[in-house]
Amino acid sequence: MGEGAGITDLRDELHVTIVHSSQAFDWIKAHNANDWGSDGRDELVIPEGGPRAVEPLGGMSAVILFASSQLVWRHKGIIRAGGPHNFEDYTPHISLTKAPIDLSKVEPYRGRIVLGPEIFKTLDEHASPTS
Repeated sequence: MGEGAGITDLRDELHVTIVHSSQAFDWIKAHNANDWGSDGRDELVIPEGGPRAVEPLGGMSAVILFASSQLVWRHKGIIRAGGPHNFEDYTPHISLTKAPIDLSKVEPYRGRIVLGPEIFKTLDEHASPTS
């Protein structure tokens, strides 16, 4: 994300959440995201440009929202496989910060976003939805 795109207090571990659930789920049923990293690099690249915005979401004071049909497809695939989810709507986003920020001074990052492999984690029940 460059130099924070106007945000100086970025989270240490930037990530995209595909499904957020407080219920247990057998992740094997979700299968692999087989179109993820078709070049063998285990990466999903969101090309530069496209619709982007920086807004508050959940417990975060700033997230970058972006369009990705691959992430929406993956989210819906997990739900179809029986994956429980805590939120009705899904918009791909990267949680940036919980620190107070004047969003009127922030421009969304418009360059390439390179996401690494899927990581399945059990939620910390004390964590906020977007932590």
